[in-house]
Amino acid sequence: MEYKYGANEYEGQELEQWMGSANAPGSSDTRLVNKLQSEIIPIDFVNYVSELGLPADTVALDVAHSPYRTVMVRKTARGEDIVKWVGQIGQGVIFMDVIARKNASPVYISDLTKAIYEREFDLGALRYVFASCVMNFNTVDIVMAICRSNGLGNRLTANQTWEASSSGYRALLGSKVGKSVGRFVLGAYGQGVKRIARIAVYATVVAGDFDLRFDIEDVV
Repeated sequence: MEYKYGANEYEGQELEQWMGSANAPGSSDTRLVNKLQSEIIPIDFVNYVSELGLPADTVALDVAHSPYRTVMVRKTARGEDIVKWVGQIGQGVIFMDVIARKNASPVYISDLTKAIYEREFDLGALRYVFASCVMNFNTVDIVMAICRSNGLGNRLTANQTWEASSSGYRALLGSKVGKSVGRFVLGAYGQGVKRIARIAVYATVVAGDFDLRFDIEDVV
């Protein structure tokens, strides 16, 4: 089979199959994370939440009662970050602002995301995962390639959504950021339980920047 977006689309298709069926062969996401330490800080976070039906009354002066938390996790070796996770979590949503991992790290972003979220909230109620201001070169290249092939040019100026099983969806799922979220879903729920139903790309006010939204739904 020829893939419009090459290896990224192929790898995204594999992740889609693993999420959608408990009988799909080949998934090996059984990694565990132990002894994680993170700093949980209340935060006033309002981006995107209103349109998704999530709590948006977070502009109060008393941020201690905000339904969202900021999480910062860093693991260093010889003075260098080998894994880093910075973002916000709330009931039903994860915002990943910074995710980085060197190959030497035994901790995977997908496992770290699961450990961070389930410490505070119910995994069963999670509906959205955002990746904010994506800078990963592989993911940026895939988004730009999809935009060009769909007649959108080299600059994303409007929000776009790709549904499951489309070439664009699979290419995004097979990108570096997409694979981290897909493997998080597999590790958190197992095969055939939850899936990423669609992936949205949000154009930001900064030219060339964008955010990704992954919608998590039950497999039916």
